[in-house]
Amino acid sequence: ASIKYNDYSKVVLPTPTKEGYKFAGWYNGETAVSLIYKYEDVTLKAAWEKLFSITFDSDGGSAVEKIYYTNAADVKLPTPTKEGHAFEGWYNGETKVEALTENADYTLKAAWRAFVDLEIGEGKTYTTIAAALEAAKDGDTVKVYPGTYAENLTLDKNITLTSAEETKAELTGVITLGVNLECVKD
Repeated sequence: ASIKYNDYSKVVLPTPTKEGYKFAGWYNGETAVSLIYKYEDVTLKAAWEKLFSITFDSDGGSAVEKIYYTNAADVKLPTPTKEGHAFEGWYNGETKVEALTENADYTLKAAWRAFVDLEIGEGKTYTTIAAALEAAKDGDTVKVYPGTYAENLTLDKNITLTSAEETKAELTGVITLGVNLECVKD
C-alpha cells in the first residue's frame, strides 16, 4: 500500500498485521524508520518476527491463556491453581518443562498432586481434609501433603493424621476434638 502526503509532520505510518508474526517496524534498506523527514518518494519494507505459541492444558485447573512469544528465554510459565491440589509443573509429553530452551510451538499439560490421601485398603484421594476425615473409620490413617489448609475439622474417630512428606502442612480454622488426642512427634 502507498501513502500520499503533503506535510511530513502529519504522516502516521500504519501498523500492519500478519498471521503468525509480530510487526517489528518499517525499514528503508537497513535503517529503521519511524518518521518521514523529507518530501521525496520512499519505499519502506515491513520487518516481521516469527511468533511461536504455547497452548496450555491445565487438566481441570484454572484456565491459562495461550501465550505468543518471539524469544523462548523471555517466557515465564504461568502457575495455574486447582482446588485441593498442588501444582507439580508443566509437561511436554513425559518431559517436565522448567523453562523454554528453544523457539518452537508447544502444548504443555499441567501435572497435579492431590493434597489429601486417605489410606484405606487401596487408598482413595479426597480434595479436602474434612472429606477424608468424614470417610475415615477407626484405625485409618489420613496423610496430608505439604500446604496450608483453611478448614474447620472435627476429629471424632480414632484415626492417625500424619504428614505425607518430611515438610509440614499447616492447618488453620476450628478443630473440634471428639476423642482423646495424643500428639506424637517422630
